[in-house]
Amino acid sequence: MLVVHALWSPGRGVLLWAEDGERPATGRSRALRTARPHPFAAPADALAALHPGTPTQVTMLLPAHAGGPLPSPELVRSARAATPRGEPELRPWALPAVAVDAAELDDPADELRYGASVAHLRAVAANQSDFVKFSCGIVASPVGVFLLCLLCSLTRFSGTVRLGRSGNG
Repeated sequence: MLVVHALWSPGRGVLLWAEDGERPATGRSRALRTARPHPFAAPADALAALHPGTPTQVTMLLPAHAGGPLPSPELVRSARAATPRGEPELRPWALPAVAVDAAELDDPADELRYGASVAHLRAVAANQSDFVKFSCGIVASPVGVFLLCLLCSLTRFSGTVRLGRSGNG
C-alpha cells in the first residue's frame, strides 16, 4: 500500500509523493553530499494513475540512517526492515512526485493511506478565506510572505501583490 505525502513548492504548487511498503528499504547509492534516489518512493506514474497531475521530481531533506531514509509512521512494510543504529540525521533524497491541483487533496483514493502533510495542506486550502484576512497584518514577516505565496498558489490568484512594511514595525 502506498502512503501519500504532500508539500507546497514555490513555482510548482502542491506536489504529492508516496512511499511504497513493497519496495526495498535501502538503495545501492551511498553518496552523502548529493541527493540519492529514495529507495522506497513510489514511481510518479503509479501515483499519477490515482491522482492526475504532471510528473516531476523534488529533493527533500528527510530523516535517515546510513542505510536509507526512515519510513513515515503511516507506512506498513510487507517485510520487516533491519533496525537502524545510531541517531538519524537529515539527508537529501530525490523523490519522484506529481504536481497536482489543490482540489486533488479533497479527493482521497480508498486504496491509499495519507500522511499528516496531506491533512495539513487540505486544512490550509479549506481555510484559505480566513488566511486572506489574517495575512494582511503579517506580510512584513518571512512567514507572512510564505503564507501569502501559499494562499495565492492555492487560490490561483493572478493579481498583483505589493509587499511593504506594515504600520506595526
